[in-house]
Amino acid sequence: MRIVETSIAFLFCIGVAQTFARVTINGVELDNTNALYLQAVRHMKVPFESQSGATWDAGNDVSGKSPAEVQTIVDAIKALETNIRQIEIYDKMKSTPTEMFAFATVAHAKNVVKQRLETVKMMEYFNNDKRYWYHSTTNPPDTNAASWEKGRVRPYFFRQKEGNAFDAIAQLCTPPRKTYGECYGALVACIWWGAHEGMGEAAFNALYPEQALDMARDNSAWRNTTNAIETDILVPGDKLYFKNYNYGEVTNTRYFIKQGWLDRNIIYFYSGENAFFNGDGKYEGLGEGTRNLTKSQMRDLLVEKYNTQLATVIAKLENRGGRYNGMEIVNITPLTAPTKITIESIRRLTHSP
Repeated sequence: MRIVETSIAFLFCIGVAQTFARVTINGVELDNTNALYLQAVRHMKVPFESQSGATWDAGNDVSGKSPAEVQTIVDAIKALETNIRQIEIYDKMKSTPTEMFAFATVAHAKNVVKQRLETVKMMEYFNNDKRYWYHSTTNPPDTNAASWEKGRVRPYFFRQKEGNAFDAIAQLCTPPRKTYGECYGALVACIWWGAHEGMGEAAFNALYPEQALDMARDNSAWRNTTNAIETDILVPGDKLYFKNYNYGEVTNTRYFIKQGWLDRNIIYFYSGENAFFNGDGKYEGLGEGTRNLTKSQMRDLLVEKYNTQLATVIAKLENRGGRYNGMEIVNITPLTAPTKITIESIRRLTHSP
């Protein structure tokens, strides 16, 4: 990478960098020129397993080549871009009009792309083999990952109790380990796993020293994320939350529980759905019903849970105008769903070089 990084630094010194840039490496905005494609962009867009061989290596040094010859080399390397999600990561970063994605080196940019890919992939693994799954009355919150223990206040939020962070998150995410928790904790575990893969052992352990992995602590759970600025543009791997109107407030109202309008034997999970943006307009949370859904499908899922699980409360409040202590509790309709099922807390995945 030394030649690439030196070239980019040189371009920066001669004034290629502009006043504002969306994706930068060492201060230089990446653009569509063949020079910057070969020096940097291909490292972000071509699958990592394809970054070797004669076609790839032809782009390492094009000095003395004619523009036509360089174009032929670039076209051949672009044909290696076969991972749709990886391509979208770069393209979505480039499409943000006011938000900057700044990387120190080509290796840093490449590793953040890897972090995003691995984060989303781990949630897919959770849903495929249920190595991390919802707790229930028959499977209370617990994990057989030896380096972890249940949270003291909220047992379904796990925390590291021994060893180093790099080994601990690998243990939690790797079969045959089995964990029963909920969607927020699963999402945090995936974020840690992505950072584990993107940062490497030394950097990850330095970021989470002395058993610092704790799902219940925001400064641990979100250490590898930052708030999105361009919230209308999502990049594959972004974390977000679909809030299910006032479902959480209703299910925690003691009056409804005492009246028997809510079932004491049900765990009411659907106050919202923590999810990742998969790319291609799809989202994924924890659970078979939340896999690879469009925004509309995710909203429909939460509407269905609101209307069915709160059906008794809704019916009992009809003669009160559908309100309790100023809180509206009525069926959500297709017309009202877009304003009642909202997307909140969008965070980008990130790490320092």
